[in-house]
This record gives sequence, structure tokens and C-alpha cells, in this order.
Amino acid sequence: MNKNKYWKLNIKNFILFCEFYEIPLEQCNSGAEISDWIFQVTKKTWCTDQILAELVRSLNEILDPQQNFCSWGENKIVPENKMEALLSLKTRYGLKKEGGEE
Repeated sequence: MNKNKYWKLNIKNFILFCEFYEIPLEQCNSGAEISDWIFQVTKKTWCTDQILAELVRSLNEILDPQQNFCSWGENKIVPENKMEALLSLKTRYGLKKEGGEE
């Protein structure tokens, strides 16, 4: 069920985290924001190919960026009041959940 070794989700506050870093998913409300987080992690000295690949897969499973943020190559912005609802729906994706009830 849980294939993730590095990235986990705190479902109480919607933070995707690993041993070295935290990504507040409520701030990932556009394709540009999601890309920014990916490229920030890429530049870290501790970032391995495995850590980066798992981050991209995790963001894909949780946020479904192709559907919600960048379909047809256009950047979309999810309004703040809809972001929590999107994240609540996406917590059934199979990452290891910590900091909250399943």
C-alpha cells in the first residue's frame, strides 16, 4: 500500500515532508507554485534522484496537477477557499499519512 520511503503527508495541516524539508500544500495553488517547489528541492544538496522522483509522484497523486493546475499548458490558480477542499479529497492517495487520522 505505502510505496513511499521519503515523502509523507501530515493530513492535519496538509504538509508534505521528508527528513530534510517541508512543503505546505496549501501554498501549491498554481502550476507555477508546484514547479517552484520541485525546483527548490532539486537544488538541495541532499536531493537524490529517488527523493525527487518520489516528490513528483507524491505531488501528482495528491494534487493531480495535470487536471487541476496546468492542463493544456495553461497555468491555473485554485482559489484559496477551494484549496482545502481539493486537499481533503486527495488524502486518499496511499502515501504514508502522519500527524492525523486515516
